[in-house]
Amino acid sequence: ISLTVGNLDFEDERIPVTEEGYAEVHRRRVEGQLPFGQLPVMCVDGRTFSQANALLRYVGQQTGLYPGGMDQMQCDMVLEAFADIDARLLPQHYGTAMSRDPTSGKPQVMLNEAQKAEVAQRLNAD
Repeated sequence: ISLTVGNLDFEDERIPVTEEGYAEVHRRRVEGQLPFGQLPVMCVDGRTFSQANALLRYVGQQTGLYPGGMDQMQCDMVLEAFADIDARLLPQHYGTAMSRDPTSGKPQVMLNEAQKAEVAQRLNAD
């Protein structure tokens, strides 16, 4: 969205959430095309970059959408709040205590059913 709103030319390549898509992500991991083994990525001047918030900040700076000073701090505060939410929700979503292995993409340290229930309980607590 930031690329479009900022009027930057870009090639939008989407990988479907299908078996074929997972195979494509695995191929790119094995070939070293995905920094940290993850999507999204953005290629600029022949270099590949990842991490969504880093990409957002870069595009924002290039297009004037990312402010400076106190407004920048406000934007960063929101981005970091979303990162905190992700950190708490991902174990429940993936059923793991850690993220996926950056090379293989396989889940690490699987939670057992009791641990999954405890995560759900804590997420739903007041």
